[in-house]
Amino acid sequence: VVIDHKVQCLPSLLEILDEYHCLVTINEGRYHQIKKMFLSISNQVVGLKRIAFAGITLDSRLELGQYRHFHDEEMACLQAALR
Repeated sequence: VVIDHKVQCLPSLLEILDEYHCLVTINEGRYHQIKKMFLSISNQVVGLKRIAFAGITLDSRLELGQYRHFHDEEMACLQAALR
């Protein structure tokens, strides 16, 4: 998908869950990439929820504003992703 009339995004994976929801897996994170990808096919995104980052699944039990410390394995994943 091309966004901003010039930026070619890396391939992504789209899983349609129902008429209004889908799961999108991307391998890069450009500024507002998901919103722009859907806008390029005349669809508006009204909400986003990140469920994983760099191979680390986010803890769904955490409330807004809460956090937890990373495990050693998760830190290794993050460090590898930043290289």
